[in-house]
Amino acid sequence: DSKGVLRDARAALERVLGYPENGAIGLDIFDLVHPDDRARAVELFARRVEEGGQGYLTHHRIRAADGSYRHVETMAVNLLDDPAVRGIVLTTRDVTEHYVAEEALRTAEARYRGIVEDQTELIVRFRRDGIIQYANEAYVRFHGYSADDVVGHKISEFIPEEDKLEFRRWLHALSNGRESMAAERLELAAVDGSRWVNWTLRAIRDDDGAWKSGAEGKGVDTGGRRISKKRKKRWTVTGAEYMM
Repeated sequence: DSKGVLRDARAALERVLGYPENGAIGLDIFDLVHPDDRARAVELFARRVEEGGQGYLTHHRIRAADGSYRHVETMAVNLLDDPAVRGIVLTTRDVTEHYVAEEALRTAEARYRGIVEDQTELIVRFRRDGIIQYANEAYVRFHGYSADDVVGHKISEFIPEEDKLEFRRWLHALSNGRESMAAERLELAAVDGSRWVNWTLRAIRDDDGAWKSGAEGKGVDTGGRRISKKRKKRWTVTGAEYMM
């Protein structure tokens, strides 16, 4: 009703939260909302009672019968003026698994970023179409850019024209099963001028071994000196299929 007392419930209430369909009748719905989410839930509910119509989809935590909290999304519709209803209809969807998976992904990404941001190696990750998805602080600082200048742009924008053909050959070799490639390149650093960087390019493969996700490049600034006196190996692969 308009005060948040549960007057009717469907079988999904028992399936999702474990409350018997009729056993929850008379409960104050806000008593089931997590304490940290309760004030916001009360505010949005009161707004829906006052303004009428359909509200926005909201996220909050609600207590299940076993005492645990489930993450749910709720839509509130004001049908107080409908003689057949005369109440606020709440449609709630359990999104706990989705939320937990997203939280785990955010934690893993934060851990990864924390590791790579502390490294001195130049790290850049890009998709198969060449679009950069991530570049660490060392990479952008070396080139004199900000992260916004790099992420979302094509990796070819940061490769000297004379090296682009060989880079295409590298990608083609990765697509044909090679796990990684390595070479030294003379690059123009933002502060110290031309410096030799020892690069390793590694394919990022799916669980089935297919190369769909892209590649990660890791570069070590050798301090302006070239480690190898040999010429860079030239790959004889032709017909690369990548647009740079």
